[in-house]
Amino acid sequence: MQIRAKDRYDSWIYNAKELLACIIAPFVYWYYKDTKLIYEKFSNYARDNAFYYFANVQERHPDRKLFYIITKDSPDLANLLPYRKQVVYFMSIKHLLLVLVSKYFIASEAKGHAYAWRHNQSIVRYALNRKPFVFLQHGVLGLKQVDNTFFASNRLNHADLFITSSEIEKNIVTDYLGYSPQNIAVTGLARWDNPEKILRGKKIFVMPTWRTQLELLSDDEFLKSAFYQAYSELLHSERIKRILHDSGYSLHFMMHPKFVRFEKYFQTDDQNIRVIHQSEIPLDKELKSSQLVITDYSSIMWDALYYSIPTVLFQFDQAEYLETQGSYLDFHEDLAGIIVQDPMSLVQKIENFVQHPETGALDAYQKKYFSFVDQNNSDRITQAISKWEKGFNFVPFYKRRLKKSETSQRKII
Repeated sequence: MQIRAKDRYDSWIYNAKELLACIIAPFVYWYYKDTKLIYEKFSNYARDNAFYYFANVQERHPDRKLFYIITKDSPDLANLLPYRKQVVYFMSIKHLLLVLVSKYFIASEAKGHAYAWRHNQSIVRYALNRKPFVFLQHGVLGLKQVDNTFFASNRLNHADLFITSSEIEKNIVTDYLGYSPQNIAVTGLARWDNPEKILRGKKIFVMPTWRTQLELLSDDEFLKSAFYQAYSELLHSERIKRILHDSGYSLHFMMHPKFVRFEKYFQTDDQNIRVIHQSEIPLDKELKSSQLVITDYSSIMWDALYYSIPTVLFQFDQAEYLETQGSYLDFHEDLAGIIVQDPMSLVQKIENFVQHPETGALDAYQKKYFSFVDQNNSDRITQAISKWEKGFNFVPFYKRRLKKSETSQRKII
């Protein structure tokens, strides 16, 4: 038995919408049966791989059967204005109808993000759970072992087509997540196709990822954590302030969304250091406008390397991380050249960079971890989806049986 707090989608209005969608579905199935739905986190954003893939398709090869799900109050709604005829509003009757009758989903998040997140007991949710799914990914696998959400053995969220960026990543998906090679495509990420050119200023971008072991800490416990101590020392380092002042560089420290509770403790009074939140500026723009990226275990490392931005991994807690989270890569063998493990070494790396900026050392990492470095990733994704479609056994809406045994009918992994 599951117990949860009520939310806005428990209203009778949404129950009525779902009922109406179920009544209409059999009559419009033949018109919408080839429809595909695409979305991002909580169906509330249009700034990641799903959006860039959708925009590329609509601009280069318009697909009137591809609809983008978005909330009406999304902060990214303006990004979808050029494609508004292909936009469907989250939890509208049309949205619920298309979840029922659509052919499959394409997304950079799990299937549950296409519907009211906490609602598991509804006809629409049952239909959603059994839809074929193309997973565009949010980032690149490597630095962080993932939970079983996208394992091939996960009946609800496994991907029928799993998009990757290299043969190395493809091997991770087969060896650790349990997929068969035919269900994996090596294409590159759609957001890397974005041709937008942003001037790189004299800026250092710092973005640590979240640690699950910090989630339940009290404020006092958090302030004593190695995580807080390490980044607080960086933000208040007199040597860093001097380096920034003498070189004309600025340092932007971006908070992970899960930092909201603790962001009040990350403050600075230095004019060359700025603490920002992801709601202030899209991560992609902040990244592209930087000359040096400092992270730890975040997949933004791969974006930085793809864009030929020098990157440093500040892994002061590497031993603890490997024990609690784990990595698919061997840090010492695969990434030793860009890893530092103590604050003094990090400051030295920063000082060396501002004195002698260079990107030449990135070539080896690009060749090793990316099969393609161009702006044709979305085209390759389209080709991969087309090939997958031709070989997949799609079950028509009116024949779909909402039983666990249905998975045996599907040609997957």
